[in-house]
Amino acid sequence: MKKVNKDCLILCTIQGNIFSSSVDLVNSSSDIFIRRFMSSNVIKEFDSLAFLDDSTNINGVFNRILNEYGETSYGKNKYDKEVLFWMGYLYRYFAYTYELSSKRVYAKYT
Repeated sequence: MKKVNKDCLILCTIQGNIFSSSVDLVNSSSDIFIRRFMSSNVIKEFDSLAFLDDSTNINGVFNRILNEYGETSYGKNKYDKEVLFWMGYLYRYFAYTYELSSKRVYAKYT
């Protein structure tokens, strides 16, 4: 198990903020957003820690996911922002500390 460090905490917080922002920035349900995000090219940068060197802001992340998957308004169920924050945070925490890909963590904990 990998020890938690500053990089881990930064990535956890960023991912948590992305998840909570999805309530306002995505037309689809929270479940659709999470599935797309956890399978996206952006998440591969989180897994490799390359996102730490990226200057992409939260809106840029949503634009990249939109470009990758396209627009959808499928589903209406949106989770509370705080719940989403902690979901994003914990997905990243598990991926980082157990050195698993985000896809694998998502498949294991959904």
